[in-house]
Amino acid sequence: MMFFKIIDGKYECVRHDMIHNHEFCHPNEVHHLRCHRKVDSISVKYLLHLQSNGIRLADGMRSLAKEAGSSAIVGFEYGDVATAIKKAGKKKFDVTDCNTLINILKQRAASEEDFYYDFELDENNALVSVFFRDKIMRQDYEAYYELLGNDGTYCTNKYDMISAPFVGINNHTRICLFGVGLMLNECTESFEWLYGTFLKSMGGIQPKTIMTDQSKAMSNAIKVCFPHSKHRLCMWHLFKNSVAHLGRLKESLGFNKLFSRILKRCHTEEELRGRLV
Repeated sequence: MMFFKIIDGKYECVRHDMIHNHEFCHPNEVHHLRCHRKVDSISVKYLLHLQSNGIRLADGMRSLAKEAGSSAIVGFEYGDVATAIKKAGKKKFDVTDCNTLINILKQRAASEEDFYYDFELDENNALVSVFFRDKIMRQDYEAYYELLGNDGTYCTNKYDMISAPFVGINNHTRICLFGVGLMLNECTESFEWLYGTFLKSMGGIQPKTIMTDQSKAMSNAIKVCFPHSKHRLCMWHLFKNSVAHLGRLKESLGFNKLFSRILKRCHTEEELRGRLV
């Protein structure tokens, strides 16, 4: 602690206490402190380039950490770079296209029964998130809300906006669409807005189970917006991510067969233990 007084327009230190009243941060965790995190423009351009080729931000961060040697050396975290990319996206967003999109949604709301839409603006009145659904989508959700799937991996438009459709399965085992979300980034706040808006549009009906990928931002938002829903991970993403995390284990004789059996056919802890014996 340092205590100063202003004497004749100058700061004079009158007390300096070197004893801390808290524990120091461990050296291995210093890089998590806000004052130690800084996103450089080269990393932003690199991650934007990966996104333009269909590589997710989380995978890009893992690539950066591998190239640097560890996540501590990278110098920033997922949320930091998501915010930086969000700002970069705003700079190239065409206001004309934004207005056109909102006008189309307004026209549909005026001409169609029970058409719902909403959008989110930042402090500079720039468009950052959009959600809409029509009457049929709500009727389908009210009939098949047992399972809700949400995936935010599609960035195929010229603005690299994340398309996050809400889908389910009807009684004919066909996929049905419950709503469509568009976002500029995958941070927790964006998913909280999207899930909250979806829930509002559906009259507050929460799904029994919601299925997503392994996004931490999604998981955090689900805890806030869908507290009574069971959160499950998509099997396709588990298989895809296993390549990066299991490494040489997948080359072991019989491992792939055992892994597939455990993932697809084990429904209880007892079954899992039995497969591993």
